[in-house]
Amino acid sequence: AMKPILLLFFAFLTLWAHPHVFIDVYPTVGPDRLALRWVFDEMNSNMLLMDFDADRDGALSPGESEVLRTEIFNNFAEYGYYTYFFDGMRELKTGMASNFSAAVEKDRLIFAFTLPRPSAARSVRFYDPDNWTGYRVTDAFVSEANPGKQYKLQQHEFDYVYGYILELP
Repeated sequence: AMKPILLLFFAFLTLWAHPHVFIDVYPTVGPDRLALRWVFDEMNSNMLLMDFDADRDGALSPGESEVLRTEIFNNFAEYGYYTYFFDGMRELKTGMASNFSAAVEKDRLIFAFTLPRPSAARSVRFYDPDNWTGYRVTDAFVSEANPGKQYKLQQHEFDYVYGYILELP
């Protein structure tokens, strides 16, 4: 009788232990800022656009973009935009995002924004410690966002959650 209960328990845990939103991250590195381009997966793009593309034209007007910023994007501030700056092992504080815009490209929702880069930052980490959102950063995304520059990127496991560490110059 104990085995079915344990199986049910582990099935329940795994139900909650995986991302529900997937975002491709294109980080553009600057000396005092990090410009980010988040490209949402197709399913979540469609769901968000059903809610926020009020005129159903497949694009986002400035007004629709503003509603997305206030109702969805601003909530990411509480979680540091899942973008963590480090000097060695010490986490550094960053400020609020600026220059937010939302757009639709090839049926995918895109958030673009800028974070201030702390002057002592030597690396930036991208991950969701609660594992609700899966962030993906690839060498190709980093190269596309930073043409002609080379950065070291590595996948890393943070307390049972995968993420990425980008070394900063």
